[in-house]
Amino acid sequence: MNYKNFIRESDEILRGDVLLCYSNCEYEEAIEKTNSAYCHAALVLEEDLIAEAYIGGIRKVSLNELLAEYEYVTILRRPDIWSPKRINALEDFVERAIQLKAKFNLRGMKKFKSCRTFSETREKLESYFSGEYNPSSPEKSAYFCSEFVVAAFIYVGIIEEAASIVIEPSSTSPGDIGRNALFGHYWGYILSSEEFEIPEQDDFYYTKLLVYP
Repeated sequence: MNYKNFIRESDEILRGDVLLCYSNCEYEEAIEKTNSAYCHAALVLEEDLIAEAYIGGIRKVSLNELLAEYEYVTILRRPDIWSPKRINALEDFVERAIQLKAKFNLRGMKKFKSCRTFSETREKLESYFSGEYNPSSPEKSAYFCSEFVVAAFIYVGIIEEAASIVIEPSSTSPGDIGRNALFGHYWGYILSSEEFEIPEQDDFYYTKLLVYP
C-alpha cells in the first residue's frame, strides 16, 4: 500500500487529533532515546490551531508554523473519544497552562526514561487501590511535548486516574503515543514540502488506514 495515497491537506485535521512530528536532523537522537523516529507531539485545537509544549513553554501555533520546523507530521485520530465537552475541557487545559506560564520541562526531557518497569507500575497500582497513593495532577508547572499531550488526555478524562499510573505523562515519548491506539489511529501524513519523501523506516510506513464510519 503506497503511503502517498494518505498524504493529507492541512485543512483535513480535526479537533483532538494528535500530531507526531518528524525531523531528519533529530532522527538519530529520537531513535536512541525512544525507539521511534518522532521527536515531537502536539494537539489540534481547531482546524488551523495547534497546542504544543516547546522550548519557550506552552503555545498555540498554526499548522504552517509547526510544519516550518519539521519535514512532516503524522496524524493520529480517534473521533469517537472527543465529545464537545472534552474539546471544551481541552481548550480550558491549554488556556490554563498558558495563563499559569507553564515552562518547558527540559530537565524531565533530559532524564527521560520511557516506560517504567512492570514492578514499579505494579507497586504504584497496588498503593493506589489501597488508598496509599494518588497520581499527580495533570496540571503542572512544566511539560515536555509528549508529557503535555498525555496530561491533556488525563485532564479531559480520556485517561482515567488509575490508568494515568500506567500511562504516566513524564515517562511517555512521542513514539510511545504513536504505539498506543488510545491516542489515535494512523490517519495519514501532512508534508511540509511536496518534494519530501516519507522514509521507509517511518513507524507508520506500512500501516493500513482505519476508516471511520
